Amino acid sequence: MKKMIAVILLTVLLAGCADQPVFETLGEVPVEGTVPQPQEVLVELPGELSQPVMQSADTGKLYICDDYSMTLQTLEGGDLERTLRHCTGYEKEELTVISTQLGDVRKYETAWTATGEAEPQIGRLAILDDGSYHYVLSVMAPSQKAGDLQETWQYLFDTFRVASMNVPFSIGS
Repeated sequence: MKKMIAVILLTVLLAGCADQPVFETLGEVPVEGTVPQPQEVLVELPGELSQPVMQSADTGKLYICDDYSMTLQTLEGGDLERTLRHCTGYEKEELTVISTQLGDVRKYETAWTATGEAEPQIGRLAILDDGSYHYVLSVMAPSQKAGDLQETWQYLFDTFRVASMNVPFSIGS
């Protein structure tokens, strides 16, 4: 009888210990390894640069004008030093890089010199970094002509942006 009472008591005590169902809700499940699509690059081109002379997935778009060339590229983001080296041939430590925040996008700017076929070249570039991609605008000109092109170049760099940039910008002053 004592055994019977002990079994009944254990049964009553353990009755509340049954497995409870576990519920799990699924919201937006991030998928690892997916990279967002590149954004649209916007820049107002002077009339003489209306059509690229060369376009490829590796080099972007190359525009040639009488006095200078311009390149628009979209590169994999994440490594600013690699992008600077690719575009200028210099390491980041060898350049003066100016960084600013424009809404959700970080902007890097620099200038450099290079040896050209006939004379030294001056280059200037801007990189817009949205966290996934580097959107690059670069210009090059012979050093003797670069000074005369500053107004044109400033216009290009002032209008250079990606579609997600939700900050107003003004062109020149």
